[in-house]
Amino acid sequence: MKTERKPTTTIALLCAAALTLSAPADEGTDLVVAWYQEVNAPGGILDPELTTATANDLVLRGITSDDPRDIARTVFGMGLHATGLAMHERVVSRSFSRIPGLKDFLIDYWNATLRDSPGSYADPAMVGWHAPLILAAHFPRDEDVHRVVWDYHAHRGHAFTTLMSLNVGRYNTPEANQMRMDALASSDSMTYAAGALGIEMAKPPGGVDALLAALRDNPLGASMPVTKKALAAYGPEAVPKLLEWSERGDLSDAAKRAICATVDRTKLFPSVDQ
Repeated sequence: MKTERKPTTTIALLCAAALTLSAPADEGTDLVVAWYQEVNAPGGILDPELTTATANDLVLRGITSDDPRDIARTVFGMGLHATGLAMHERVVSRSFSRIPGLKDFLIDYWNATLRDSPGSYADPAMVGWHAPLILAAHFPRDEDVHRVVWDYHAHRGHAFTTLMSLNVGRYNTPEANQMRMDALASSDSMTYAAGALGIEMAKPPGGVDALLAALRDNPLGASMPVTKKALAAYGPEAVPKLLEWSERGDLSDAAKRAICATVDRTKLFPSVDQ
């Protein structure tokens, strides 16, 4: 029976496109769409019927090509895959970290992006901005990559995309956790969700207080299920503080319901990985 092909989803495409700088816009958009189709097509690096070894060989040939467009298209494909991972979508399994020299190549690619911005390896699609996310996805907890992610943030200042890299890279550092907690004050739902997801993963000190403050101060706090999931990740040790907050007079009814639901779930399923 023929395997149903499921290309990387539209959400991942849109997020990857948001990471791509286009100039002029029309040509850049055309490139993004064309490359999306190529990397997901039969024989493309995201073709689910390709073996890991074959996909890695395609990537190695792409990044060592003499044609800058081949390099850029390959990086774009890896960026699309990393975006899917960061968005917790179902994407084809890949082990790009096994490719010899990939980490150094991507760091050099990133440095060249900063040096030659806005057009180093490819015009008009500035795919070098994907490098930090790819590095974080395939070289998690790596100190060199951690520096690249913050370098990206210093130059782009996009909280959501920086948080995606920190989360997929599973960084549990004071700087990363502070950014996650700061994101709970955002009015942007994707930035808020990325911050809460990072807190759920890292469980930093102060995370419970930050989440409870978001329930009180940010309308997104009570309306987004990720708040309850992040609170529940702290387990039974958070219950006393949750109960204390549930009695406060400065919380909305929705916030109190969210706290009570979290307490109930934590008591019933204390050992369940939320």
